[in-house]
Amino acid sequence: MNRYGSFFAEFKLSKLDKRILYGIFLSIPFSLLIFVSYNLIFGPDGDQVMRSRDLQENFGGIVDSVYNDNANHNVRIALLKNKYKFSIFRAWEPEIEKGDSLSKKQGSYLVKVFKKDCKVVVLDYWLNYKNK
Repeated sequence: MNRYGSFFAEFKLSKLDKRILYGIFLSIPFSLLIFVSYNLIFGPDGDQVMRSRDLQENFGGIVDSVYNDNANHNVRIALLKNKYKFSIFRAWEPEIEKGDSLSKKQGSYLVKVFKKDCKVVVLDYWLNYKNK
């Protein structure tokens, strides 16, 4: 007999007890599987989540620094003076520099970049989404 044999020998379970334990231990992963499957089939896709998040975003301020975030797949970040971190799309990188002023209103897909030479560049989130 192994070292655990005497310990487990004390626990003799009836068929009803075994069914209850199996039901408990199998219902948890089964419930998790149903939850994940339901969200994959009926939940919003990644583009819908991204569009909703971008639409809710509201910020404004002067760009204090621009850097690549190595911890986040080397995404370019514009750090505003109010400490807001704005992730820059690759296509927008040439448009945003230190000293520019950024503005985005909630409910809009447009980001306005007020350049140092008084030019205004309007960047549209909608152009960065997949065409569906």
